[in-house]
Amino acid sequence: FRQVDTDGNGKVDFEEFLKLMKHKQKKTATKESEDPNMQIFKMFDKDGSGSLSSQEWLDVMNLMGLKTTKEEAAQLFSSVDKNGDGRIGLQEFIFYIGN
Repeated sequence: FRQVDTDGNGKVDFEEFLKLMKHKQKKTATKESEDPNMQIFKMFDKDGSGSLSSQEWLDVMNLMGLKTTKEEAAQLFSSVDKNGDGRIGLQEFIFYIGN
């Protein structure tokens, strides 16, 4: 837990969780498997559309136990949705989690 909670606040926040998932995926990935970022993205993309809706984004935050209001989630969603199309694509997601 302490290795994941890098800021030492006693909670695993969204960014720390993504770093953990990215590390875990890299560790288990083989040469034949797809990019760990894509695997994480697909895990969040529940409807398989190739992008994250605002509801999928909110679901991810809730699943992680992040106590955010819909407004806070919408604000973060908007900051990640760089092209403003109302969805978070793979490249926007990768940019957000920090390749």
